[in-house]
Amino acid sequence: MKKRAKKVSRAEPNDRGPRLYPYQRRWVEDDARFKIACKARQIGFTFAAAWRVVDKRLHNDGLTVWLSASERQALEAMEHIRRFAKELRVVAIFEEDFVKGTLVKQYTVRFPNRSRIVALPANPDTVRGFAGDVVLDEFAFHRDADAIWRAAFATATRGFQIEIISTPNGTRGKFYELARAAGLVDYTPPPVSSWVGPFDCAQDKQTFLSAEDQVSSPSTCHPPGAREVDEAQEAEGKSFASSASSVWSAHWVDLSLARTQGFVVDVESLRAAIDDEDAWQQEYCCRFLSHAAHYIPPELVVAAEHPAATTAPPFSVPGWTPRVTSHESRSTLVPPVLPVPSVAEGSEVEGSNVEGSGSKGACYLGVDIGRRRDLTVLWLLEVENDLASPESRIYWTRGVFVLERTPFSQQRATLDAFLARRLTAESELRD
Repeated sequence: MKKRAKKVSRAEPNDRGPRLYPYQRRWVEDDARFKIACKARQIGFTFAAAWRVVDKRLHNDGLTVWLSASERQALEAMEHIRRFAKELRVVAIFEEDFVKGTLVKQYTVRFPNRSRIVALPANPDTVRGFAGDVVLDEFAFHRDADAIWRAAFATATRGFQIEIISTPNGTRGKFYELARAAGLVDYTPPPVSSWVGPFDCAQDKQTFLSAEDQVSSPSTCHPPGAREVDEAQEAEGKSFASSASSVWSAHWVDLSLARTQGFVVDVESLRAAIDDEDAWQQEYCCRFLSHAAHYIPPELVVAAEHPAATTAPPFSVPGWTPRVTSHESRSTLVPPVLPVPSVAEGSEVEGSNVEGSGSKGACYLGVDIGRRRDLTVLWLLEVENDLASPESRIYWTRGVFVLERTPFSQQRATLDAFLARRLTAESELRD
């Protein structure tokens, strides 16, 4: 059994800090140098990881670099950190600026003991130059994960910690490889006699402990062989010790296991509503599914997010009502550069002379007409550097129009509205 590093002195759970579920508390109290968690969506792991980072940096000066899959997620992590600092009444300085030489935003908090926490979207170039602890949040969705892993590992070379947290994202990529090495792929909790309702991720192939038993049996969160528990360690509050077979302190929590430990969720209704067994197994049951069904890998979608894109154009479209989600209200509803569409379906019309236009880029309108249960979607794109080579162009989303249960005649009227605006733009250009 390997010798553990000395545990950082932290406040008792009832003394300060948030109330945590057992699986969150074990992550916070686990001081292994290399930690990895395979977890279900939206069960509070980022919340717990952010608290751990704040607590550690307040007790030990140093740096923690938090890498998220996107700028939006980096900002959300920093909001958790900001909240904890405020609740602890810690005088902290919050900064928001760009990584030198890039357009990538980074968010920094500085504590009185000169500790820093830096949160930024994952990028191999932005990670280099730091030296400190590293948190890779939703690592399975990081673009160019192999390069990010090499850069992040170099950042933590001199005895610093690396913490990896993610939901599965197929059977490829660096997170999958590390999870497999840690024993998290195809892991099934050991069967026990007590049931906690009918829900079962593995469809009756596994059972789960009661909430009381889970609190006293922390090893159920961990793959067999990856962590061992003995009475002396548990009495001291040390949940796990490294085994000789793996350098990773591995944590595994699906939605069912989270519920047995107090997480409140109506899983039966959630499963019925999602109506997609593959999504259910991967997002909530921690199953690594094949990418065969993915036309576009999810990490590419995440990497394409940007606050300058917008799904809501500044003009009305017949038959279409904007549907604002909480994500859009935070990140994408900004004044778009282009006030009106200047082309339709593959035609180019320069819009620089259109009244109020702030763009010289050409625009394209893509139309996918749905029949019966499918949706009809019109997607408006503006091209930046449209005269450059294809690989140098950037396509900005300037409007997304979703027509649900709409008669075809009304769908045609919506498309005609775009064509009419194109003709208007052409006329103004000629004048």
